[in-house]
Amino acid sequence: MTSTLNPASCRPSTVRHTQRGFTLVELMIAVVISLLILIALVAVFLNTSRTNTEMARTNSIIENGRFAMQVLQDDVVHAGYWGQYVPQYDDLTATGIPTDVPTEAPAVCTAYAAWDTQYRTNLIGVPVQAFSDVPPGCDAVVADRKADTDVLVVRRVETCVAGSTGCAADVAGTLYFQSSLCASDPAATPYVLDTTGHTLRTRACSTILSPKRRFVSSIYYVRTYSEVIDDNIPTLVRSRFDSSPGALAHQDPVPLVEGIEGFKVQLGIDARSRVDLA
Repeated sequence: MTSTLNPASCRPSTVRHTQRGFTLVELMIAVVISLLILIALVAVFLNTSRTNTEMARTNSIIENGRFAMQVLQDDVVHAGYWGQYVPQYDDLTATGIPTDVPTEAPAVCTAYAAWDTQYRTNLIGVPVQAFSDVPPGCDAVVADRKADTDVLVVRRVETCVAGSTGCAADVAGTLYFQSSLCASDPAATPYVLDTTGHTLRTRACSTILSPKRRFVSSIYYVRTYSEVIDDNIPTLVRSRFDSSPGALAHQDPVPLVEGIEGFKVQLGIDARSRVDLA
């Protein structure tokens, strides 16, 4: 019996594996998913960055507010401090009618050259003044005040003695306050608020002179800018009474704290400071 072989049946079998890439639809879906993930990451980053920026800005505002309050508190708490001098109207041991009562509120920006005895009495008797507008005569000093903000004036003397450790040196031409502690000093001159003539003595009435303290007068207000007019940063500024070429007067204000939008002053009367010992 003769058999016939088919040549095709003798070839080794070939297994073909089908190979293919992403289809266009799959590629588009992958791109869309990637974009969504990227958008979500960008949104998270932006929100985190915005939150951090807002927190930093808020913290800065809070710190600026605290610093502004601290600056004002440190000055106001010493308002009316005149060293060892106690005005008659504030002396709890006095029994007579005081003769050093101020007759009116002093004009804030009066230069030293125009001061007289009564004006000095008014300065000492009214150590704090508040204004809802620019004080009369202070247009050159209180310039560019932010609308609807107050002006605060504080007067006192330094808590340290001129020339002592940690205190400014005794400089000629500077305004100093000196009070008498000697009973034999002229009664009509209980203090000296001047650039010269500080000859009042201590309690021992010896040749040792009473301490001299620098006179301090500060005007606080909010200005519409910080350093330059165009920066538009509302800033708490302060003008100090000091020497300038040829005159003793309030100087140009200097910036203290930026970002202060509002400033309102409320004054009250302490009705419980005097104790009736009768």
